[in-house]
Amino acid sequence: MTRLRAAGAAADHPAAVIASATLAAERIVRGTLANIVSRVSALEITPPALLVVGNVAAFSADLSHLIPAGSGVEAAAVERAGALA
Repeated sequence: MTRLRAAGAAADHPAAVIASATLAAERIVRGTLANIVSRVSALEITPPALLVVGNVAAFSADLSHLIPAGSGVEAAAVERAGALA
């Protein structure tokens, strides 16, 4: 975060850390460049984890309301994610 801030990124710039993405244990922590490190530390997030910086980090990860019930999209996504593991 220090290098981003030194390069001119604002303290209130959105940030998120996604741990264990696509797995049942997935955890998402949202904050800003000013507080994301303390939030991740407080929740004891460990690798593997991905840092996302920018406006997209402020968006909700829950898009399930966009998937029609019974469409099978959820099952297909889980199957593909399992094949990548």
